[in-house]
Amino acid sequence: MQVSQQELIDYAIQMSQNFGIDINQLFSSSQQMANVVADLGRSKALIEALKVVTVKDANGADVDLSKFFGTDPATEEGAEIITEVADEQE
Repeated sequence: MQVSQQELIDYAIQMSQNFGIDINQLFSSSQQMANVVADLGRSKALIEALKVVTVKDANGADVDLSKFFGTDPATEEGAEIITEVADEQE
């Protein structure tokens, strides 16, 4: 899953606000930066996966996730990327 520079900046700002830490602490070492990029990539992959599957609640009713992720279906390219990520983890 590719992570753009703008996505990384937006994610870092969000993390900084959520955890109440200075944004510079997120990038104080190359290992920390790699961890943030990996976390963002996993989050993006999960969002794309959730766009193409049907999620059901405990009663078997479909759960509408569009209020969280929007109504645009995942692109075929996005689905391929998710498959590649899953293949790499096996």
